[in-house]
Amino acid sequence: MDENNNDNVVKEPKSSKKAKKITNSILMFGGLLVSLVAVIAIPLALNSNKDIKRDRYLDDGVDLNIQTKKEIKEIVKDKEYDFDFNQEEKDIKNNVFNDDFRILKTSNSFIQKLPIIDHETTPSFNKNDNFKKFYEKWKIQNNGKGRKSVSTTSETIVNSFDFLKFLKDYYKEKNALTEEKISNMLKASHLLDLELIKNNFTYVIEREKQYLYKDLKAKIIAVNIREFIKKCIDGLREFGAKNNINNILNKAIIKQATFSTKMTIDPITHEIKHFTFNSKINISLKNE
Repeated sequence: MDENNNDNVVKEPKSSKKAKKITNSILMFGGLLVSLVAVIAIPLALNSNKDIKRDRYLDDGVDLNIQTKKEIKEIVKDKEYDFDFNQEEKDIKNNVFNDDFRILKTSNSFIQKLPIIDHETTPSFNKNDNFKKFYEKWKIQNNGKGRKSVSTTSETIVNSFDFLKFLKDYYKEKNALTEEKISNMLKASHLLDLELIKNNFTYVIEREKQYLYKDLKAKIIAVNIREFIKKCIDGLREFGAKNNINNILNKAIIKQATFSTKMTIDPITHEIKHFTFNSKINISLKNE
């Protein structure tokens, strides 16, 4: 392809006139049911003749400066506490997605109602090969990757990794334990097993009888949730040190641990209006 040929990127329309076409990426779909890997990987491979390399990750902390909100409730004085950690809902669409839509070439149509977003969520575990192996099976039934329609009238949860459900299913399969016994094994120390969560997205719309898509900005491999996990661990340890609670991570129990993203779009143009992380961790501590 000629690098000076600007025929395949589409600018946001300012009127009902035909959208102007600008760059040189074409995404070819081979059939109705295209795998997520194809949807995400093919645009990266055909970005241009310059052979753009995807060689960096976008982190929630150092790159996006997303803050962690912490709330501690004392349930029973000096004995029982509840910790809520929430990611700041900061709009990161301009950091994550390409500015312009590109033309998606296909002779087929989509099964899902457009707009759609394809997503892939991959947790990275610290030195826990058992978790790594189990996740490869677990993700198939738990939306580790997939495609969903995006609402034009309300907020859409794009993807979600439920770490608590993952832990419960892992122990249930490994030991065939009762729910009560499993709940005692869901210690906050398991957050140390979770290094980060990688997220990848491709957003597709239809405009003037053309399919258009946006993927991640050039050079970005994935968007990571890393700092949020670290802040939760640090917050618990700081509380333990301040209140003379030794080994707090092994005493505290995970009650919720979901890592997700959500988005809203313009109902007319289908441009992305907001794209944010929406992650929550709830921890219960009984200091007995």
